[in-house]
Amino acid sequence: MRLMIAALALANTSCRQMTSGEITERTYNIAERNGDDTSQLCERARRVAEAYLNDGNEEQYKFWGLKSATKCLNAELNRRRP
Repeated sequence: MRLMIAALALANTSCRQMTSGEITERTYNIAERNGDDTSQLCERARRVAEAYLNDGNEEQYKFWGLKSATKCLNAELNRRRP
């Protein structure tokens, strides 16, 4: 019985369509795990923020706006290294 309930719960959550922000965030996470450089992560984080803005998700837009600012500052500092 517990297994059936867990399977139904899993099926219900997997049927929900992902937003463009969630898809873009997933892409960012994959790129980060696979070693994209700081300038690529800067641009990807900006895209995530933009996707959440288009979704109307203000909380995630703010979070990713700050994260992209941090990633872009990091990229700029890496560019200035001798």
